[in-house]
Amino acid sequence: MADPDKALFIRAHTRLLAVPHAPEICLYLADEATALWEKTEEELGEMGLPPPFWAFA
Repeated sequence: MADPDKALFIRAHTRLLAVPHAPEICLYLADEATALWEKTEEELGEMGLPPPFWAFA
């Protein structure tokens, strides 16, 4: 997956949200992590890569 594709994937499946207890910090987070996890597994599985467990807050 090319870098522009990664950015589009992240923006399509997350929202920019303030971090609890640190509202000055915003992260792209999934409202529903299960759907994003499944989509990530699908995309990476096609490339033979494991899902990035570390990428989910």
